[in-house]
Amino acid sequence: MTIAYRTFLGQRVWKTPILKLYWPFMLTGPTIFFLFSAAHTAMSGDTEDKWNRIVDIARENTARTKMQAEATAWYEAQLASAEKSA
Repeated sequence: MTIAYRTFLGQRVWKTPILKLYWPFMLTGPTIFFLFSAAHTAMSGDTEDKWNRIVDIARENTARTKMQAEATAWYEAQLASAEKSA
């Protein structure tokens, strides 16, 4: 008499109640992940505000760089005029 066993890749497979044993972990894992993610997002502040601040800082730095370039040009012009008069 031949008994037909369940096989997977040529190996005998036994029925194992995985869902029955692990359903609490399968349910709480994604739940905890979502709650931690939501808490992190809430504590880190508004992401749109973060990007607005980054853009504002870049604009301020651009304006500061332009002002420094103008000041350098003015200073070099003053030095050049001082050398000509001396």
